[in-house]
Amino acid sequence: MPQRHVLGRTLLRRAVLAAACACALAPWLISCGDDTQPVAPPTDTAARAREVFEGFHKADPERIPSRLATNPGRPWGDFVGSDACKRCHEEDYAKWRGSFHSRTLYDAVPETVFGDFSGTARFDDPEYAWRVTPSSKVDAATGKRRFFLEVQLKTHEERGPGKLKDIDTYGSGVLPDATEGPFEVLYAFGNRRHQPYVVRDKAGQAWVAPVYWDDIQKSWRYDGWRPYVRSCGNCHVTGIRTAEKPWRPGLPALPYTMPTRWNLEPAKEQWAEGAVGCEVCHGAGRKHIEAVDRIGSKEYSRRLAAGTKDRTIYDGKSRIREHRMHACGRCHNFMTESSCTWMPGPKGYDRDPILDLLRPSTSIKPHADRKALQFYADGSHVSPCTVFAVFKTSKMYKQGVDCADCHDPHGTDHWADLVLPIADNSLCISCHTDLDSVEAQTKHSMHMAGSSGNRCVECHMPRTMAFTNGEHMMSRQVHNHYFSSPTGKRRPGGPPSSCNICHDDRTHKWTRATIAAWKKKGMLKVQKASSLLEGK
Repeated sequence: MPQRHVLGRTLLRRAVLAAACACALAPWLISCGDDTQPVAPPTDTAARAREVFEGFHKADPERIPSRLATNPGRPWGDFVGSDACKRCHEEDYAKWRGSFHSRTLYDAVPETVFGDFSGTARFDDPEYAWRVTPSSKVDAATGKRRFFLEVQLKTHEERGPGKLKDIDTYGSGVLPDATEGPFEVLYAFGNRRHQPYVVRDKAGQAWVAPVYWDDIQKSWRYDGWRPYVRSCGNCHVTGIRTAEKPWRPGLPALPYTMPTRWNLEPAKEQWAEGAVGCEVCHGAGRKHIEAVDRIGSKEYSRRLAAGTKDRTIYDGKSRIREHRMHACGRCHNFMTESSCTWMPGPKGYDRDPILDLLRPSTSIKPHADRKALQFYADGSHVSPCTVFAVFKTSKMYKQGVDCADCHDPHGTDHWADLVLPIADNSLCISCHTDLDSVEAQTKHSMHMAGSSGNRCVECHMPRTMAFTNGEHMMSRQVHNHYFSSPTGKRRPGGPPSSCNICHDDRTHKWTRATIAAWKKKGMLKVQKASSLLEGK
């Protein structure tokens, strides 16, 4: 098919975006230990494990206040925006408003901007071609604070030989119409560990600025210019407006669209809502609202209960499991078809999405000079942005567990919108009922109640995933979804055993010996998990 050929041409470029973990991982991986003895003398390993656990980043879920998650966008066509759903679905709307899905793009105001715009924190790393000076000022007319990034391209002499020029860390390979001068920060995104900023060029196109704020290191880091719609919008906004043909010759198509679609010309660039809104999962809502207004919500519900075929909105419960799952996997797995062309209709999805799984590789072009790593040397995934592909290899998935069995897509009060908390193991023991007592859990984990080692996720979902932009670490210590059991074994070049992530003062040999000793003494009580979905 010609369209698939066009799609294929975008994959190489997009693969660089997908290759989200790079050589910045090396120091972290090395520090996790192997079979050599630790350099430092043995310590109180329990105390050390507590220290490591307490050092893990704990993001504030209200770092971006929900009232300020403004979701900038403009409804078009059949897209109406999530606010239009509130009048009938008030409870789900309230849950969504508190979720991360509602805070994927927001206006830049003092309460939402993390970065240092005092004018004293300048980005001037000699490794990069751009010099950036952040600043802010109060608008005399409105009294509101505005944020700016003064971007300057260094001279040839300043850059020197071999310095990066005219590229971004993800490899789209395009630049704004003008790359220098003051750019006003209009929007921000990211609410955990780092925060990039969105500006517009003179023509009106949205771009991700060449630096982002690292909220862990409290410093500006290099990212490179990226077109927002092409590089980020597919997973950060709802209802991107597209065209059937490029508005100028040679314009690259939007990745993973079938049939192939293009972004609108800069002055007309548009999306319906600056959030992962209701219509991402349920489909455009205009016809649904019109039907409810016409016959009333009670009558509409009565007809649905009676089995009417005249649905006007998708309820999110596809009978086809793969379609149910891909509603999440479309964004939580790189190289899955864009929502620009794979959206549910009233009856759900009418076909499978285009899916091109990224394979282990250590040399993803066009930046061959920076070998971006998406995988550990043994083939294990590194990036949390491939969590869907990882989950599909797990025992949980093979036993019928779906994303929504653990996560509520509308949102909850728990971290990661989990249906139950994980700090006290409530989520896990809701299915693994053999471990529903503290005594059973401690016999199973061989750790004290209340300790990090007695948390199911620290052992069975170890923090072995990390995200970088190919240049700098942007997040690390992210739980994986392989759902493995700790053994102390480590394949060459593979991720560390879960035990050695907290007990980083011990070797994997020590871990294996400790587990073997527990088994020999009959101390390690291994439980068989109850299946959540028997008979589902």
